[in-house]
Amino acid sequence: MSRIDVAVTCYNYARFLRQCVESVLSQSHRDCRVIIFDDASTDETPVVSAALAAEDDRVRVLRHPVNLGHIATYNEAIRLADGDYFLLLSADDLLLPGAIERAVSVLDSQSDVGLVIGRSLHLEPPKSAAGKPPDSTVGAVLDPAAFIWGLVLENWVATATAIARTSVQKKLGGYLAALPHSGDMEMWLRFALHSRVAYLDVPQAVYRQHEANMSRAYSGFDDFMQRNAAILMHLEAIRALPRHGKSLEWRIRLRLLGLSFLRTVLALTRGEFSRARSLLAGMLPLAGGFRP
Repeated sequence: MSRIDVAVTCYNYARFLRQCVESVLSQSHRDCRVIIFDDASTDETPVVSAALAAEDDRVRVLRHPVNLGHIATYNEAIRLADGDYFLLLSADDLLLPGAIERAVSVLDSQSDVGLVIGRSLHLEPPKSAAGKPPDSTVGAVLDPAAFIWGLVLENWVATATAIARTSVQKKLGGYLAALPHSGDMEMWLRFALHSRVAYLDVPQAVYRQHEANMSRAYSGFDDFMQRNAAILMHLEAIRALPRHGKSLEWRIRLRLLGLSFLRTVLALTRGEFSRARSLLAGMLPLAGGFRP
């Protein structure tokens, strides 16, 4: 049976941690290892983590003496992963029944698939969900160009659903420290350009919405600039995609230029001249890259 390593990253999410870890341990696919990465939490995370490890020998706890931040923690988890498959799971999210079995079935049967993603729910699952059998939905391999264009429009992939082939994840490397706002989207672009991505049209995980979501701090100007930077660094590889690569690159450049222009005008009307200059500087490599 293929083994999956699930890295549960936690910073002051003690109130969610038990439900998150138990959603992994209760999966129908039993061959899993959970590593809780406690990023120097100041709440009851150490107590909850220790209790979970004492209750199930599949749970291991690593506590940072100082807070390293999410990017460094993600990359540490990637380095330590040695199972067949790998999942990053924030302690405030949780898996739905059968999620791992569904993804493992696709990865076991399709060796060219490096990443399996699925739908996510943005609400608490019904309590009765724990007794439901896993859905046998077959993963559909996505067209790279369509998947990439979808990411350009919106980063719709929920990290809690993204189960990777560990060997591919290690080959692609870790998350980029320069992109704390858009590191996940940049990673999905890497997977799309270097392996196949499969999609399970079934809810795989729950994204818990609450006042302390890290994504709440990642919006607005900085988020927009980092999304553009993440896409820009892969435009040459996107252009090289067979069939639709060139036209996709043009569409992406035109979209980012149009959005950047609108944001520049808005910044100028608000007297935000520093932001306007940054936006104009970001437009130069987008406009200068057009070629037949």
